[in-house]
Amino acid sequence: MKTTHLGMIEQHSYNCIIGEDYPAPIVDYQESARHARHELWRVAGTPLAREEKTRILAKHVKPRKEPERR
Repeated sequence: MKTTHLGMIEQHSYNCIIGEDYPAPIVDYQESARHARHELWRVAGTPLAREEKTRILAKHVKPRKEPERR
């Protein structure tokens, strides 16, 4: 468990008060993650991202073999 997730009872039992004995979080992780997801989805729809996806797949993925027909 991260120290920043400790409730007041746990903080007192460990003698570690967030914001006094231990620095308070600087970044709001949920808001940061929400913003990052939004930006990734926004960029993923651009023509440049689609072009890069095609280039990367062509370089790193083998084409599928067509099944033999009898």
